[in-house]
Amino acid sequence: MAGRLHGKGGSRWAYPLPRRTKGSTRRFTCSLMVLTIAALLASCLGRPEVPDTYDLRNVRLVVWDALQVKFPDSADYSEEVSRVIQEFCRETGATVDLRYAERREILDLLTGTYPKDTTEVPHLVFSGEYPVLSDRLEDVSHAVDPDIFLDAAANYWTRDGKLLGIPAFIHWTGTAVKYQAGGEHAPENGEGEGRDLEEGEAQVPRPSRTAYWTDSPLFLRCALDVSGMEWGAETVLQYAEWVRENYGSFHDDPLSAWEHGLADALYPVNPYLYKWLEAREEEGSGITIVPPGTHFDDDRFYYTVPAYLVLCEGGAEKAAAVELGRRLAKSLGRWAARTLACVPALVDDMSIFNLESGFDYAERKRIWDSVVTGEAKAPEAAEYLQVVSLAGALEAPLREFLSGRISRQDLEGLIHEALSRNTRP
Repeated sequence: MAGRLHGKGGSRWAYPLPRRTKGSTRRFTCSLMVLTIAALLASCLGRPEVPDTYDLRNVRLVVWDALQVKFPDSADYSEEVSRVIQEFCRETGATVDLRYAERREILDLLTGTYPKDTTEVPHLVFSGEYPVLSDRLEDVSHAVDPDIFLDAAANYWTRDGKLLGIPAFIHWTGTAVKYQAGGEHAPENGEGEGRDLEEGEAQVPRPSRTAYWTDSPLFLRCALDVSGMEWGAETVLQYAEWVRENYGSFHDDPLSAWEHGLADALYPVNPYLYKWLEAREEEGSGITIVPPGTHFDDDRFYYTVPAYLVLCEGGAEKAAAVELGRRLAKSLGRWAARTLACVPALVDDMSIFNLESGFDYAERKRIWDSVVTGEAKAPEAAEYLQVVSLAGALEAPLREFLSGRISRQDLEGLIHEALSRNTRP
């Protein structure tokens, strides 16, 4: 849809120049030279052009969002979405058709497996909590300054100088650990003896029994992706041995083991599950979140950066999609900080995480240490699908080994067999 400039008949406003005297002509000439030099300097310095202002009154946007879980005593995010869209439509005159899509539908759309004859492909879509890059994504860096976001959030969506998403929040995954309220956590070094913490260092609880989901795609990704390890037979085998030695017996039902006191930690746990576990804890007990343990000497949280993605090319539609995406991303980031204890993507909203997330200083520092040193990037769609496929192929062999039903040698053979059937990411 072609863009129209504000003004009579869709044209620029025309302002007549005042009558010039000799002195005013000299001042006018000097002013013109200054403006010309400034424009040339801006061009040399690579400053992005300021986009035209579009009349959005005739724009119709199709938006796909994803429903968020409703938690007691927390704001209903669907109401926030409605408020943001209504305000946007009132201020711009645009029309928005909102649809809450399943996360699988969104993934199918971005990976190109969605029916190509679909007539209602969205202009703006929420990426989901496990985003992928797609050739459908539009560069929004002309209208969105990456510097307003945390470096980890902006870097996650930046490729070749292009910002391909409008970050909302940082979605972490780690290990949930029980502890007695007011009690002391086990020492981080696991030696049975305490040690003096350095100034500002956070004490990390060390669970002795961890129930885990081998069928979660994040079971391997949290360990291998964060550490930058290759998804090879040796690294998978080493990690499986470490899990069996450090996490303890395999439980077919990790949640049941947690609730019946057979495990004092759960892995992997995302913010949604953490919130649910926290709500079910009995008075006098507590729960905290720590980075996933590995044998790779890299104790950092695995994280992704959900965002709003613009799928339409230039003109008024893209301008409208970018503006609405900015508003929705800001709203979702604040909701996620308050409700899920996630880190908002906007630098200016960090105070919400610090004051309203419910985490204490030590917990916030553990998460922040992973974010500030993080190098995570949104994966290409093909890479993501390969990783998911490979993780699925390895799940059964890992479960059999961790249950004690097959030997290390058997596991090694099954891993090689799974790798030979799946293209490595």
